[in-house]
Amino acid sequence: MKLEDTIGLMCSDDYKDRLKAEYLQLLIRIRLLDIYWKSLEDKLSPEGAYILEQMGSMKAYRSALRKRLYSVGLFPDTLDAVCDTEDKGE
Repeated sequence: MKLEDTIGLMCSDDYKDRLKAEYLQLLIRIRLLDIYWKSLEDKLSPEGAYILEQMGSMKAYRSALRKRLYSVGLFPDTLDAVCDTEDKGE
């Protein structure tokens, strides 16, 4: 799944769709940041440290979004699965 795949949900009038899009976008950004971090030659550089700090913040934000999704009757595990399946080309 790519960020552009979430445009329809982001443009929806339904706040639940926009919340789904926000969560999916965050999953995508976390995945891409992780790929970039793994590609760094010097993970102990200041940039590596900043990336780890950013990743921690993003994961905390993901946790908060998961709680919001559950609170409005949505199930983030199904969104995780959609994102994972589409990443594998299935």
